[in-house]
Amino acid sequence: ALTERQVTVIRKIIMIVNEILAFMIYNPL
Repeated sequence: ALTERQVTVIRKIIMIVNEILAFMIYNPL
């Protein structure tokens, strides 16, 4: 079972990863 703090951290990480992926898609190298 995950604690509320762990869930919050996981959600933040997912949001950051999604932002990075979106940035890479819209700004290909």
